Amino acid sequence: MIALHDTVKTEFVEVSGRRIAYRTFGSDTTKRPLVLMQHYFGNMDHWDPSVTNGFAHDRQVVIFDYQGVGFSEGESPSSVEDFATTTADFIRALGFNKVDLLGFSLGGMIAQELCLRKCAFISKVILLSTGPRGGEGMEFAELDGGRPPSSEKDILFAFFAPSESSQQAGRDYIGRTKLRSVDRDLLPSNTVAENQLIAIRDWGRQTLNERYADLGRIEQPTLVVAGLRDTVLPATNSFILANRIPNAHLIAYPDSGHGAYAQFHELFLHQTKLFLDEGQRNGSFSLP
Repeated sequence: MIALHDTVKTEFVEVSGRRIAYRTFGSDTTKRPLVLMQHYFGNMDHWDPSVTNGFAHDRQVVIFDYQGVGFSEGESPSSVEDFATTTADFIRALGFNKVDLLGFSLGGMIAQELCLRKCAFISKVILLSTGPRGGEGMEFAELDGGRPPSSEKDILFAFFAPSESSQQAGRDYIGRTKLRSVDRDLLPSNTVAENQLIAIRDWGRQTLNERYADLGRIEQPTLVVAGLRDTVLPATNSFILANRIPNAHLIAYPDSGHGAYAQFHELFLHQTKLFLDEGQRNGSFSLP
């Protein structure tokens, strides 16, 4: 029996003199490992187990805490560039030659930066509820003067649409994140929240230079996923990513917000597996 999200033990690897916490689980197959990179103020226990366990049935899954988050040592970076450096070192420290990346929100910004650095270990990329550098409406003004979104009420408001169906999906997601009862991760600190906010705001800041030009340099097959009612990071940014990245495809879910992948977890899992497994055929990718 393979270890799963709610039972696998937390492990550590040294990266630049600091211990980085991670959990790896799933089937040991010839498929590339899938490395998941978390959202702002998120830890390993914020991932939806129905999705991580779904991936783990036929591939190795890796989730981890960014530097300074949860069980990981050090101080949280305050730039996407520094996040990318630590993440690249972490992946190399695990000994992987080729991986697929799934980046959620902040994690999607880090994934883009890694692709732009031409990291040879990246095969395919899933950009989930994220945006390009200098994107639209990425000031994150809702985070001013308040505590980070950590309560169940905060999550329902920020990650799910106001409709009853979306809110119920949010409550179901929260319930699933509680399935792990032993060795649960530590909540991020206020310092983490402050530094990560600096990082995502700097990434979202618009400049006078040509916007989005770098996206044309991303060579990896890319799947962009969005919730059409995302109030945290407007879905317009996902359309920009899909239009500007040369080999990108877009999935947009209706009546859903920043946590669209969790609301449509079964469909999301099915579609992303098609992308990862069947992939590109003569430059095309089709969904049922």
